[in-house]
Amino acid sequence: MTSISTASKCPKCNNQGELVQSTPARRGMYESRIYKCTTKLCRWFDSNWLVQIDEDGNVPERDIGHVAKSFPNLPELSPEQLKRIREPKFDDDISLHQPGR
Repeated sequence: MTSISTASKCPKCNNQGELVQSTPARRGMYESRIYKCTTKLCRWFDSNWLVQIDEDGNVPERDIGHVAKSFPNLPELSPEQLKRIREPKFDDDISLHQPGR
């Protein structure tokens, strides 16, 4: 577990952040605090981050892992279908695209 003082520091420059907003915990929920970096030389200057505080006062570890992207498999397309997708479509009435008409 991380301490509140550690979690309230900027993730980039490690300087103490400014508390912007605090949402109190409700029963069975967690308290959330939003901090802002005030270090002008930091890449995260004026950026916010969220700190979650569990009911027992603990701050869960940051989840910094990256999730692998997954995309659904696309159906196989025929060359004719691919050609139709790639060809630009034009309206028959060109006057719609001329200014002043």
